[in-house]
Amino acid sequence: MHLNKLNKTAVENKVTTPIEIAKHEAAAIRKLKGDKPLRLHIVGDCRTSKAAEIVAAAAAEYTAKQGQPVWTYTHAWKEIPRAKWGSISVLASCETIDEAKHAMKRGYAASIVRLKEFSRPFAWEDVIMMPCLELTKGTKCDKCKLCLKDQELLKKEKIVCFFPHGSGTNKAKDAIRVKEGFKTS
Repeated sequence: MHLNKLNKTAVENKVTTPIEIAKHEAAAIRKLKGDKPLRLHIVGDCRTSKAAEIVAAAAAEYTAKQGQPVWTYTHAWKEIPRAKWGSISVLASCETIDEAKHAMKRGYAASIVRLKEFSRPFAWEDVIMMPCLELTKGTKCDKCKLCLKDQELLKKEKIVCFFPHGSGTNKAKDAIRVKEGFKTS
């Protein structure tokens, strides 16, 4: 419902290119008080280096107001150099362990969606798999702050793992199975 409203507003206002969208987003970020950690892109993403730079500048201003961090996830990690995101804690949204390792070589901390839930970190293929504590224990992001520490995650070779949840659970699980080479029926 909200996504449709946002998309309609963007089209009506002719805010449709990555740069226009980033400028619109940056203007909205600059209006915020800066008194809480800020999660960007609940839906959507920066798709170009220039768009990431525009949003990163606004995020830096946001953090400067009261010291609160900004974080996000990106599917564009293959195209956008990590440095373009500035001080934003940004995790590459990956589909496989190999993608996560590739993202880490590009300077990104990584996140992945896994079929099987787990509640404790474990080593897997030379990395540490970290469960999202909101999904496993109900710990809210502002208390956990794991995803707000991308450079620490990267340095320690930790991957944040999410699990399919919500109304699209079965569809997400089927997509993961296909990606991993399993039959879905």
